[in-house]
Amino acid sequence: MAHHKRKGPKSSRAGCLLCKPHKRQGAPVNIRETFSTLRKRKIAGEKIAEAVARSKTLR
Repeated sequence: MAHHKRKGPKSSRAGCLLCKPHKRQGAPVNIRETFSTLRKRKIAGEKIAEAVARSKTLR
């Protein structure tokens, strides 16, 4: 990729970044998360909740 030919930051040379807030410079980490990251976080939360519920039933 010809990175050396890119003039200026992505926010000035890219298309509309209003619909892509996770690609803006200086965006907080929780906004920059992509769909795959959110999906993994949701699945992990469900597994934790399931394990907690299972441990409560074993007591």
